[in-house]
Amino acid sequence: MSYIIGSYSSNGVWNKTKITFAPVVLETEKILLAFEEQSVIKFYDDDGTLNIITGTGLDNNLKLLTENDWKNILLNETDHLDLNGHYLVIKVGSDEVTFYNDQLGLREVYFYENNGNILFSTRLDWIIKLIEAPELDYKFLCSFWSFENPLTESTFCQGIKLLGPGGKARITKKGLSIANKSWFPEKLDVNRADVINLISQTIDSILQTDRITNLGLSGGIDSRTILAFLLDYDNKLWRTTTFGQKTYADVRIANSMAKRLKFHHTNHSCKPFFSDNLFGNWADFSLETNGLLPADFYHELSYYKMLPKDEFFIDGGKGAYIRRGLSNKLSILGKNDLLSGNIDGIKKYLYSPKPPIFNQDVTENWSKYHSEDVSQVVNSMPVPLEFGVENWVDLYNIRFRTGNASYPSQTRLDSYVQNLMPFNQPRILSAVLNLPYSDRSNEKINREILNKKRILKLFPLARYNTVIPYQHNKYTCFVWGKLMRLIYKDKQRNHRAFIEANKEFILSRMKDTDFINNPIYEKKRIRDKVNAYFLGKSNDTGFIIWWMTFDVWNRLFY
Repeated sequence: MSYIIGSYSSNGVWNKTKITFAPVVLETEKILLAFEEQSVIKFYDDDGTLNIITGTGLDNNLKLLTENDWKNILLNETDHLDLNGHYLVIKVGSDEVTFYNDQLGLREVYFYENNGNILFSTRLDWIIKLIEAPELDYKFLCSFWSFENPLTESTFCQGIKLLGPGGKARITKKGLSIANKSWFPEKLDVNRADVINLISQTIDSILQTDRITNLGLSGGIDSRTILAFLLDYDNKLWRTTTFGQKTYADVRIANSMAKRLKFHHTNHSCKPFFSDNLFGNWADFSLETNGLLPADFYHELSYYKMLPKDEFFIDGGKGAYIRRGLSNKLSILGKNDLLSGNIDGIKKYLYSPKPPIFNQDVTENWSKYHSEDVSQVVNSMPVPLEFGVENWVDLYNIRFRTGNASYPSQTRLDSYVQNLMPFNQPRILSAVLNLPYSDRSNEKINREILNKKRILKLFPLARYNTVIPYQHNKYTCFVWGKLMRLIYKDKQRNHRAFIEANKEFILSRMKDTDFINNPIYEKKRIRDKVNAYFLGKSNDTGFIIWWMTFDVWNRLFY
């Protein structure tokens, strides 16, 4: 369990609060700290300071950090912003607590301060449950509901603060202070071979541990690129895992590769939405992931619970960062808007609204909030004309899709198994962003790696909810995707099965007093959508699932 909760109090008020979410490890006159000890690195300094590290760190040479490495770093106060990986460090002294996290903000901490008493936790819902009268932050709700990922570093609850990427927070008797630093690529003189070597160094460091390396293998390009490196190692050192039913495109392709190349492969499969005892309830999932993923994802992402805890899990997560696989409309169609600073023009390429479940009182100021959020993003970023539009878009994705959107899922995965995303390392991303745009488009880095293992190109790709012939050009991929979906459409997310499994809950929820009296919902629209669906008059599963996802959070406030 990588979740942590604690409190700092000069008068003992918070310490009297019963924290039942995790076993209490430390309790002093001012400080209460609870976490599961076996899932973290823990040691004491000579002066009695307790050091806690959760997550996975690498040094600037992309070597995995051991407990001794962490001791040297923290005792010598080495600048943690030179480190790679995802991690959270907490130093607990006699009357102060200090926090550090990774450069990209993949591990977060929430803080709530009230009259000198401070709660902190890696779980937002845990803190909200301990606040007497929490208030919903409507401005954050606007950003959360309107864009693909929130554009602001805040939360659903007013008054709760985040550590932020590259952060340092300190709690003393004077209160809470927070400073953070948005990631920016260092200047490097590199070529594609250098980038590939850095990726290779990262994977090699993992394989040098005393754990079996377990690759999450899909039918896509990113995990296949990592597989190309693994094939150079003794297959006793590594294995692969795929999640889902055998009919899924990712599973079919991964199973085919394993059978043809004869490496150890496991396919974890359970019938969707009928294994709650194994996977956990979807409402808990929505709380753990801050509602950033639709509730029906809980089954797919809960497969991680089945991973052997003594192995080291890696996957191709954030591989799109090295192949320019995101926000292409913004970089192409929105180029002039970026160069001219046209906020309305930029906004339409970032806009990705979820279903309209809120009433007019809630949404009346949203257009203004949208412009404020996008202006804040633009002002926090380099000037596109000087930095380059393509670089700007790539940096935007790294900053706002990693720290703002991925940290709850990362914390959740850390609670199951030690893990790392080789592609998503600041040192590697710096090298990638120093390459000419032409050297990282059309998957040229992936192509160069896979050219050394050409047999991997014989297998098709799972893309655009179908299966297409292996290729690298994003435009031909898109065309193939449209054509192949006419023949075969992959149905990994069975929305209907999820809704049917929760039919009784959904219909009873419509009758709950707190729903009937809820001040923010457009209740008639929600009822009409639900009734139309169960009468067979509507197919809008997305509306119902996103309402279910947010409703879990809404009930913490109303």
